[in-house]
Amino acid sequence: MLKIFIQVMKNKHIETVRGIAILLVVLFHVCQYLRLEQASVLRQFHIPFDYLRMPLFTVISGFVYSLRPVQKNNWRLFLAKKIRRILIPGITWAATFFAASGYFYSYLNWHLLPEALYRPYFQFWFLHALLVVFVLVMLFEILQCIKNVVCWTITFCLSLLVSTFFVHVWPKNTTLPLVNESFFSWTGALYLLPFFLLGIGIQRFFYLKLKQAQINVLLLLFLAGALVREYKVYQGIHSSFFFRDGGVGMLMGVASTFFIMNIKIRNPPLAIIGKFAYPIFLMHILVQVCIDEFFKAMEVQAGGFMFPVLLTGSLFLPVIFAHLFDQTLFTRLLFLGRRRKELKILKRSPVWCNVLKAHEQKVP
Repeated sequence: MLKIFIQVMKNKHIETVRGIAILLVVLFHVCQYLRLEQASVLRQFHIPFDYLRMPLFTVISGFVYSLRPVQKNNWRLFLAKKIRRILIPGITWAATFFAASGYFYSYLNWHLLPEALYRPYFQFWFLHALLVVFVLVMLFEILQCIKNVVCWTITFCLSLLVSTFFVHVWPKNTTLPLVNESFFSWTGALYLLPFFLLGIGIQRFFYLKLKQAQINVLLLLFLAGALVREYKVYQGIHSSFFFRDGGVGMLMGVASTFFIMNIKIRNPPLAIIGKFAYPIFLMHILVQVCIDEFFKAMEVQAGGFMFPVLLTGSLFLPVIFAHLFDQTLFTRLLFLGRRRKELKILKRSPVWCNVLKAHEQKVP
């Protein structure tokens, strides 16, 4: 376990990419909250990343999972840990956000709260869908469906076919599985599953092994996806193929995430943000609502400063709250889904420094 933790901690590339992913998520929700006009520069800046935002977050989850995958003899413990890590804080923050938004906007209907806990509610659809993905991947591991590159490729391609089937063949009333009000966001899980499997495949078979020509092809597809998304918005194209979970959208999402995961990006500030990506994800929309209501209560017109204020608050206030919640076992479990404090505390001790030095000397 120590070796795995050191590997994750030393991999600043993954933490940087995670920082990029959460920054794109926060940027999207800030622009959405401010209801910026279509011609707004800020809105146009985040639109090209629609094919990248949540897929990248999911690919990283699959990559990190693959460092310590489930085994046949510990699947019960694995599932219990995922429920603790994902479901408990998801329910806590969904209920908190439900109560806060109902209080601020005067539509607090408590009889709707139970439904908000098992159906998609703002960003918490991702947690429900991710838990379903973990269950599916656990079955794949037990059945050895992703044990080698051939089995992984077949499973990955089948997951893409199933996902696109529910978009282009299966009738539904919504444009995206991730916003579909399905039980426990199972349709969102169909959208995320190919990207989670992609993260597993990258870590096991392809991580930083692509040739420059292959990376260049992925870069061209990434840029093409950004242009297609912009063109779709301006021209008002409503073809399902250009949805994020449509045929073209899935292709662009796979190419974009594959590209970013195979180039060496290391940025310390983004890596720090990436380290706290989970609490930022859980709290950022609630923080935006509270900041906005604070300015209204103080009768302060933020105007053009609202965007940087919301963006900065959404990134840094959750880090402060996470530190506070980390002080007791009850709050740590309830709000963060953890039983122990962050291991970064150990890094400051002389003993931990000696462990890291000894490990670095062994690594060529």
